[in-house]
Amino acid sequence: MKVKFSPLVLPRSGVLVIFASAGGGLGQSAAAADQRTKGQIGRAIKAAAFAAKRDQWLDVVAPGGGFDRVVIFGLGEQTKLQAAEIELLGGAIAGTLQAMKVKQAAVAADIPEKSFGKGNCNVLDKTIFSQEPACSAFWKRSNAPL
Repeated sequence: MKVKFSPLVLPRSGVLVIFASAGGGLGQSAAAADQRTKGQIGRAIKAAAFAAKRDQWLDVVAPGGGFDRVVIFGLGEQTKLQAAEIELLGGAIAGTLQAMKVKQAAVAADIPEKSFGKGNCNVLDKTIFSQEPACSAFWKRSNAPL
């Protein structure tokens, strides 16, 4: 698996993984993606009655804005999010992308650091990639060999 790190900027194309909190609330990166798709992500959340509970995800295929698909993972209530739950989320993301046979994806990880505890923001990073990038970064996942 090849991992690339980039600044917190939306990719121009491909598969994007974003997060939503309970009730379908979008974080900064997800809101920017919704704006770029001219509201298609928000409409998909509403049409699917996506509550963004923990362990829920929604696949939005061909939403526009250059994306092939946007996969939204529910965080539940962000104020109650614990490091162990984020670790499980990382495994769910990796498993979901593999099941979809996605060859490359950008993960917009703008989960608040308070969810991890100071200095522990690499929990999700280690779970998906066995690497340690900083919080609030995009990760690009590829199945290509290193």
